[in-house]
Amino acid sequence: AALGRAPEAHESEEPAPPRRRGSTVDASCPPARVVVVGAGLAGVAAALEAAAEGAEVILLEKQAAGQRPDANSAKATSGMNAAGTPRQREAGVSDSAAALADDTLRSSGASSRSSSYAQLAGVLAASSAEALEWLEAQGAPLPRVVQLGGHGAPRTHRPPEGAAPVGQHVLSALSARLADLP
Repeated sequence: AALGRAPEAHESEEPAPPRRRGSTVDASCPPARVVVVGAGLAGVAAALEAAAEGAEVILLEKQAAGQRPDANSAKATSGMNAAGTPRQREAGVSDSAAALADDTLRSSGASSRSSSYAQLAGVLAASSAEALEWLEAQGAPLPRVVQLGGHGAPRTHRPPEGAAPVGQHVLSALSARLADLP
């Protein structure tokens, strides 16, 4: 069936073949068409990852072309919290994903360690170093590590001195990377 319409009664709907086998794209499958709504950090990251897997990507944004996206991530000024990063080790900081998760729960006011909040905080913390590494590989370095309120260790990664605030810094780098794609 064509994208965007229901199949006709006489059309048979065959299940789509799997796009992935293990960690590689199945070359026998045609490129997927992916529509991403919103050019904030999550949208641009999703578009980059889909394109990296060979998908045809359409990124929809409410702002006119050439204008900076009006996304919440563009307004972020603090930094990215990540635990167990190379930058922390270089600075002699001992930190862990468990400590980041605990600090996140404590500052959120979540009262139960068995709640869904605890599970989400655990995933966030466990993925934080890898997410920071991905951002930096995309051209958004966050070399400064500082300790901000609510944290038991220096783990807030910030842009280089004199750079734009973290949200603008990261979103600009990812948007530039996206613009470089064919």
